[in-house]
Amino acid sequence: MKNLKKSMTLNIKLISLLILLGVGEAYSQSYMEYQPAGARQGAMGGAGVALVDVWSAEHNQAALAFIDKPAISFFYENRFTTIGYQGFAGVLPMNNSALSFTTDFLGVKNFSSLAVGAAYSLKLQDHIAMSAKINYHHSQTSEVSYLRTNAITEELGFYANLSDNFSLGAHVFNPIPIYFSKADSGFGTVFSLGMLYKPAEKVSVLFDLDKDTRYPLIYRGGVEYLYKDKLMFRAGISSSKYPYGSYWQRYNMYSFGIGYLFKSFRMDLSFYNHYLLGFTPQFSMNYYF
Repeated sequence: MKNLKKSMTLNIKLISLLILLGVGEAYSQSYMEYQPAGARQGAMGGAGVALVDVWSAEHNQAALAFIDKPAISFFYENRFTTIGYQGFAGVLPMNNSALSFTTDFLGVKNFSSLAVGAAYSLKLQDHIAMSAKINYHHSQTSEVSYLRTNAITEELGFYANLSDNFSLGAHVFNPIPIYFSKADSGFGTVFSLGMLYKPAEKVSVLFDLDKDTRYPLIYRGGVEYLYKDKLMFRAGISSSKYPYGSYWQRYNMYSFGIGYLFKSFRMDLSFYNHYLLGFTPQFSMNYYF
């Protein structure tokens, strides 16, 4: 009975994952949903469009033009405490620009998805930057004659550091879909707007709006507090949705986490909750050269 209950719980999680990834209906959706990595952003509801961070390499590459040092980061998410989602990001700053590279992988027994991307960010003025990124996606499943699909997506970003305590960001993912394989559908186009406000020297407040062309508008928000220049406390909230009959059912996801600076390292740990599947932990390890 105990093993049966455990097996049923696992099956529910896997089925829910496939639905959330968009591959639930006969695997007609063949790609992992657009979900940028980074435990720092994850702790703040996923908000990060106006944040300067290594994982701006996925949230808004334009912000990378304001990073001072080369950096690399590894990300791991134990999604629903069952499925591993892994990511890597590298950033190389130059005079008034930056290059970045990312890779993401998610896999379960009968489904895997891989994404590899490269971006260039350029300062147009001292406080304004723009960026462009290209990604290659590959996914496959063994459930439908070993279906394999490939795609190219692009990203465009804009970042403005308007003052010491206020920044704005804008980002679009997949403005022109390109598919190498014939599939019923794949990624949607996602438009994002974000702001960062610092009401005090050690407090940051973030707020994002995301609009996937296939889904309702969602919001993300969070706050970060820096304690004694080493320890960071974070909390956030984001709206979400899932199809229920002929309409979308909304719910909120709550998140929290901490970060710690140690010499050239920064470690970030976060948790976010799903209304059915419970808490998911995330972890990032950043190194600044």
